[in-house]
This record gives sequence, structure tokens and C-alpha cells, in this order.
Amino acid sequence: MSFVAKQNAVTALVEPSGSGKSTVSRLMARFWDANQGSIKIGGVDVKTVEPEALMQHISFVFQDVVLFNDTVINNIRIRKKEATDEGVYAAAKMARCDEFIRNMPDGYSTLIGENGNTLSGGERQRISIATLLA
Repeated sequence: MSFVAKQNAVTALVEPSGSGKSTVSRLMARFWDANQGSIKIGGVDVKTVEPEALMQHISFVFQDVVLFNDTVINNIRIRKKEATDEGVYAAAKMARCDEFIRNMPDGYSTLIGENGNTLSGGERQRISIATLLA
């Protein structure tokens, strides 16, 4: 397999179930190391980079989204604590979740429950995507 993910862009791996999307992602992040071939980011083999350093430069939205028992705005702001409210709203719009968030009882101040249990799976994923864009 070979593909190029452009810098400062969102790249989606979309294939049928069982085709290796999660495996590729885990290899990129060095959750595992490849037995053969290589994975390069910016021309650098990821095997030469500490996993913690990799995670400062790449982000993932897995099927199993982790959210916190907090407000929507704090969940979106989790990766970038200094994000302004306007930055959070812009990220939510880009992730296509602003409309359903504004329709919640307390909008962005709505508590979403442990792991976002008050949300649908799609809503959890959209909010998770917004955390990457904030």
C-alpha cells in the first residue's frame, strides 16, 4: 500500500470493514512497528521518532471516540486549552456539528455525559473531529 497524506490537510481512510484502515493508522502512530516496508512522515521513517513526538504532529479520529463528562465547548477545547470561543465555534462549523450543538438544551454549555453518552455515534465523531480543528 502506498499513499500520500498532505501536510496541514485532513486525510480520510475510507475502505470496507477489515481492509486495514485502523492498522495503517496504528502503524503511522507507532502503536506498532511495521515488520516490513516503511512509513515516512516528511521523509522521515517513523521508526526513528518517539511515539509521543509523532502524536504532536498527527491526529486521529477512531471509531471509538473518547469524550469527557463535561460541556461541549470544553470537550472541543481539550487539545488546545487556549482556543477562544470563536475558534471553537469555527472548528465546530468546519466539523459540521455547530447546528446540532446550538440545538442542544444549553448549546455549547450542554453537559454531554461520560464518553458523550447523551450523543449519537455520529455526533460524538463530529465533536471529536472539531477537537482537531480548534
